[in-house]
Amino acid sequence: MDFLSLLFKIKILLCLFFLAAASRQDLKTRTVSDSIWIKLLFCSLPILIIETYFLGISHVISIVGTVFLMFAISAALFYFRIFGGADTKALICLSILFPEDPISFFESAAMTTLMNSVIFIFVLPIFLLLKNIKNFKQQNTKPALKELPLFLIGCKTDILKLTAESAGKQKINGYPLLMERYDFSNSNTITSKKIVLTGIDFRNEDEQRYVRKLRQMIRRGKISRMGWVTPGIPYLIPLTAGFLISVEVGNLFLKIVLILFKYIYIC
Repeated sequence: MDFLSLLFKIKILLCLFFLAAASRQDLKTRTVSDSIWIKLLFCSLPILIIETYFLGISHVISIVGTVFLMFAISAALFYFRIFGGADTKALICLSILFPEDPISFFESAAMTTLMNSVIFIFVLPIFLLLKNIKNFKQQNTKPALKELPLFLIGCKTDILKLTAESAGKQKINGYPLLMERYDFSNSNTITSKKIVLTGIDFRNEDEQRYVRKLRQMIRRGKISRMGWVTPGIPYLIPLTAGFLISVEVGNLFLKIVLILFKYIYIC
């Protein structure tokens, strides 16, 4: 094993350690401290300097090119609220640590990690779909047609119980977020209702006034106490798994897609 290969393996171990730490935070609170990414880059800085010394200016150009392209993709995902800030920062860090020539960008660790993570992101919707089918079957009720898409991203929960003032002292599985946003008039009537796919964090101080009004309307019987919530997908967990697969297998997502295309073409 040459010296640069050893440095490469050290970078992999550093990334796995900090990605695991970030995933743990993401799972518990759906927020990740910026200090994790700062520490990752700080620990990796000596390695980057040594690599640049051996590989020359082309290594710096690869870093700049990879970061620029990944930032553009991450910004688009963030704009459409598919990704959060922590997910974007994770991909930027991977772009800095494992750069590729811009022509080979789709072979970079950051891009293969992103594509591989899609495999794991599909797991939760399938689980939620099966859970919702089971729940509606047990309750012997039929969902409204407009509720069917929600089967893949959330489930129905007792909102009064979920948003109780003592909820902070109770154990709540996961980190559920409200999906239904009601607008109320001054006369305490519902003027509109919309679905918020990214979820509403009822623990947020800015949402407390809305939550109090929502609970009041539920008690008055204006709104059903059973409402849609989403678990708030911790995307860093699929990203961490995607990175691990990219290290061991490469771009598994692309390989699966190519196999499917080949199968469809043969059929």
